[in-house]
Amino acid sequence: MHRPRARSWLAALMALVCCACTQLPGAQSGAVDDYMKTEIAKRHIPGAALIVIQHGQIVKVQGYGVSNLEHDTPVIPDTVFELASVTKQFTAAAIMLLVEENKIGLDDPISRYLSVTSYT
Repeated sequence: MHRPRARSWLAALMALVCCACTQLPGAQSGAVDDYMKTEIAKRHIPGAALIVIQHGQIVKVQGYGVSNLEHDTPVIPDTVFELASVTKQFTAAAIMLLVEENKIGLDDPISRYLSVTSYT
């Protein structure tokens, strides 16, 4: 069963949670779990996977809800979600922010940022 609207909320929800988390000792970790469960229910999102990285260290990895409504398959941190075209807008916006900050150029060849051996 496809839920395009739910998919669009997934990225926004994860961004909000990641921005809100500054540290995750036990009590805050429980607050994040509560927040995720509340937002998933409120926005009718079947499931989401969350990772919070602070200072290069993973401080929380958790799955919430289900990844397949037909089979009631729970979301785990390694669940692969079909995002379809939802990520294109976020990628384009991120690239344009980098262009505005003169960190990349629109006309730069991709080889300036990725080596050919990156994909072998």
